Amino acid sequence: MALIGKLELIGEWTDGRLELTEERRMLDMDMLNEIITSKIYETDLQFLLAGLVTTLGIHCEDDIPRYALEVHFPLSCGEGEEYDINVLEQRIRALKELKNQGFYLVGDRGGSVKCYKEGATDDLEDELASIEAVLAE
Repeated sequence: MALIGKLELIGEWTDGRLELTEERRMLDMDMLNEIITSKIYETDLQFLLAGLVTTLGIHCEDDIPRYALEVHFPLSCGEGEEYDINVLEQRIRALKELKNQGFYLVGDRGGSVKCYKEGATDDLEDELASIEAVLAE
């Protein structure tokens, strides 16, 4: 499975702070892999994946590069805004599918759900593509 769309890089986490990129860049998997390897497998990036804020941490464990992925699914809208129930139903279906794919789901006070998964960086492209596919349904 390959990533259909592109990722929009928002910034990089440094010393506990998100340093926003001056100009948001669109990335494909080759560009993302280039960033990861240039940081010698120690980086934390934030980007948009199919419109959802996603945080990607790359680290080495026993000299094996691994990823930690966190995807934020907002389930509420701003106060006083009309909510599109179809969007909510689509996100619930997507969350159920991600849970079936091994994601750990955690509720957030802000009316969203955070989805977590870790694995070997060799599986990262397939993981991002599966998230994208779930969101496109």
